Amino acid sequence: MTDRSQEWGEFSEWLDEINRSIEQKGDAEKESENLFSVNRLVEAMFRWMQQLSDAPMTTWAQELEVRGYDFEYHPDYSDAEIHEKLWKLIFALAGMKVYLTNSDHLSDRHLYRRLTQRYTQQRIAQIPFADGTGCMIDVVGSETQDNPDAWLRYYASNRERMEWAKQNVGKTLPASEEMKYPRESNLPKP
Repeated sequence: MTDRSQEWGEFSEWLDEINRSIEQKGDAEKESENLFSVNRLVEAMFRWMQQLSDAPMTTWAQELEVRGYDFEYHPDYSDAEIHEKLWKLIFALAGMKVYLTNSDHLSDRHLYRRLTQRYTQQRIAQIPFADGTGCMIDVVGSETQDNPDAWLRYYASNRERMEWAKQNVGKTLPASEEMKYPRESNLPKP
């Protein structure tokens, strides 16, 4: 089974918000409202999933190429070239409503290589994002299940770190570290 979390974008956040809303409302009238909202959500989800399954497949690299961009990684690029290419790629992706988050632990070179050789090469459904929507590439989140080291070092709160340690007795909890390459505040947002 492939990880489709990047294609789902902020969908899980939307479901979490609906669940929080349902938990906060208690009386029968509001429960009826919530049931109507949940039914509308399920219908919208079904339409969206049908659209996904019927859509032709592509990659973000192919979509960028159609738009006239060529982002290849070459190890002989200088640091300045990598920096410039990375930011062009970040803004080109944002132009397609594809946004990055949690990338501050990676150098420009490492992030550019990962974006060009991994994320933009993954097959995705070729469907346009509606206004106000898009897709988030959670750079550290896509690796957390297999290797939570970066998440634990740079992004996890103290509470999350302690919870992880309780659930993973015998495993070493890496030391918390400051972000090495702060760029999050400069990234385009949806």
